[in-house]
Amino acid sequence: MRTYSEKEIKYYTEEWAVKRLNKWSYVFKNGLLYQGLPVGVICYFFAILRFHFDQFKLIDFCVNILVYGIGGMLMAYWTFKTVDKNYKRACEQQAVQQL
Repeated sequence: MRTYSEKEIKYYTEEWAVKRLNKWSYVFKNGLLYQGLPVGVICYFFAILRFHFDQFKLIDFCVNILVYGIGGMLMAYWTFKTVDKNYKRACEQQAVQQL
C-alpha cells in the first residue's frame, strides 16, 4: 500500500472531499470546458491552417467539437475515479495513523 505524504492527505481530506460531492459537475467542467473544447478548437483550426485554409465548414467544426468534448469528458471521468480511489486510500491511511 502506498504511503501518502501529509500534503497529499491534507489535499484529499480538505479539497477533494468538497470536489467529489459534485461528480458530474467536475466531469463536465474539467472534461468539456477545460479539455475538450479548447483542444477541439485548436486542432480544428490547426488542420485548416495547415492543410486547407479556404474550406471552413461549420458541420466539420461541430463534429470535431462533439468528438473532442466526449473524449474530454471520458478523460475527466477516468481522472475523477482515479483521484477518488486515492482519496479513499488516503482516508484509510489517516484513520490507521490516528489509532
